[in-house]
Amino acid sequence: MALRFRRRQDGPRRYYRGAWSDANADNQADTSRHDALHDLPLVLRELEQEAAAPGVRVVELQPIVQLSTARHYGRWSRGVQASWKRAGYVADEAEIQWPSSIPPGHLAGLLVVVPAGRVGIALGRHPVPEFAPRLAFAQLPESVSGADFALHLLLMWLSERGVEQTARLAPPVVERIDQGRVAHREVQTYGTAWPLPPADGV
Repeated sequence: MALRFRRRQDGPRRYYRGAWSDANADNQADTSRHDALHDLPLVLRELEQEAAAPGVRVVELQPIVQLSTARHYGRWSRGVQASWKRAGYVADEAEIQWPSSIPPGHLAGLLVVVPAGRVGIALGRHPVPEFAPRLAFAQLPESVSGADFALHLLLMWLSERGVEQTARLAPPVVERIDQGRVAHREVQTYGTAWPLPPADGV
């Protein structure tokens, strides 16, 4: 069974809650992006402080975010679910649900977190989560990029971490899906220093 972060009592921060869903106005999206970029180094610093506390389990992790448009969503989502099934991974339906399709103009984002150092095995495939994955959908304004959406997913996931464990992270790898396969990938540092180095060979 995959390890999981338990939901914190204080819940997600204000801008994690569907900030870019339903084609919100560009100025609201800009505010969400600004908040996320401002808070990212603070969250990473919190993780380092938590790691120094006695009795806290520390894991070193590599976030991978796969992004798919509505056109390619069906083939990609079926491939992910089949891969997870073959690996014996069963996602909690309370945390992740796969619609059969998504509306035109929408983007699907899947955050999968794997142990740092195994990214070479996971890249370009359908990686099996080590912690509970996150799946979200949004119709992004023109001012918001897929990388912004990936950061939104990562911060949402981190806001739900449990008090009994914490993580050191490498900067996320963002993969764009075309015809059910990875067409492009890049490391996103968001101008921030990360506890672990970027993945090799990306």
